[in-house]
Amino acid sequence: MYSLTEPATLFILSEPEEKAVKVRKFIDLGTDFSFKKIFGTESNKEMLIDLLNQLFNGEKKIVDLTYQNTEQLGSMPKSRSTLFDIRCTGSDGEEFVVEMQRTNQSNFLKRILFYTSGLISQLGKRGRQWNFNLPEIYFVGILDFDFQDENPSKYRHHYKLRDDDPEHTVLMEGYGVILLELPKFKLELAALKTGLEKWCYLFKNLNDLDQIPLPLNEGIFKHFFSIAQVSNLSKKEYIMYQNSLLAKQTEYAVLNYAEKKGREEEVEKIIKNLLARKRFSVSQISNITDRDEAFIQKIKDSMG
Repeated sequence: MYSLTEPATLFILSEPEEKAVKVRKFIDLGTDFSFKKIFGTESNKEMLIDLLNQLFNGEKKIVDLTYQNTEQLGSMPKSRSTLFDIRCTGSDGEEFVVEMQRTNQSNFLKRILFYTSGLISQLGKRGRQWNFNLPEIYFVGILDFDFQDENPSKYRHHYKLRDDDPEHTVLMEGYGVILLELPKFKLELAALKTGLEKWCYLFKNLNDLDQIPLPLNEGIFKHFFSIAQVSNLSKKEYIMYQNSLLAKQTEYAVLNYAEKKGREEEVEKIIKNLLARKRFSVSQISNITDRDEAFIQKIKDSMG
């Protein structure tokens, strides 16, 4: 159960762009498996703490975090490709929840409003004595697609509820949307200075590196590279990684093909093709095509 002293954060990681499925020295951070491998375990949590602190840019200082199951968000609707949920502890003792995802979705801004509104309703307390003392709410998204912003060089955005007066007075502290647009990040290795710049570089270039870059062979990144090498994966992990790469490429192909055709019947054809291959479950196909599991199951039943 959540208490009214727990701030909450939603964290979305999106990766719609296509990259060739090749075995390289380092894993591709754009897959579900890779992101879980690097950021989703207790033994590696210092890397996630560092990444989140870089994204908050001093507004929040995370000192610890614990991993929890997605079911703890109750009846809040889950989007596809949810990775894991995290409960963070700030330097002032405050707690907030981080939801990790990895998708590009239509109506993105409306989905942000929907997710945060759903989480707010979950944190409410029944009874006449409750006075709407809501916790802090943040939505954090790492995006591998172009967001609706006119500045081509600004890749980190922090939005708050503000007045349109010249002072841009903040309506309410403790609510914000932080978005990171990876396609707008253009810095080369030699120009990297901040921790956030280094993380952005790795998100975009890790899979293409042949060796550990000297400017990144320090601090938190030493441990990062020690677990990000394909050769360090166990046989089971390697199979999972290859399946994750296949799912990523298939997801992109489905979205790209459907966008070009623009017809629902084309998506249905793709679903039938995926079912016929018998390599994906109904749940996985639902994640890939952004269609309800009931819709997928109905098609599967019709195929006999």
